[in-house]
Amino acid sequence: MCRRSGVYRLKDLEKEMKVKDGLEKFMSSNTSASRRYLEDSKNMLDDSKAKIALLRMQIEKIAHQGYEINSPTAGSESKSQLDIVIDDLLFRLWKEAAIIEGAKNMIKILRAQKKADHKGLSDAQQTLILSEEKVELILLALRKYM
Repeated sequence: MCRRSGVYRLKDLEKEMKVKDGLEKFMSSNTSASRRYLEDSKNMLDDSKAKIALLRMQIEKIAHQGYEINSPTAGSESKSQLDIVIDDLLFRLWKEAAIIEGAKNMIKILRAQKKADHKGLSDAQQTLILSEEKVELILLALRKYM
């Protein structure tokens, strides 16, 4: 089962690499695209990079296990799946915590400026609120699985 899991992750990694490449090409070629499309593309690119990093970590973890399963039982398989889900949630938690810190820093910087950037401040506050909500949801999911 472990080998099959690794194959699926490799396929997912290939897909995400294609998505990342496509988004990078889109962003570099469309300098005249609207700001909203570029922001959405940047967010999708960041998500894609995060998923690529997660998939690489999972593939590396599977490779370190060496595909050796002494006694494949349903309990051990479900445990490894549970570990993967928990690792994914922890990674997402780490990512959202970094976004929260960045948003707090942006709010602090924008408030310190003499010339007020109301749009930037509003965007940073929205990002902070959304990330805090995501952290709450991730923590609920972690409590469910732990």
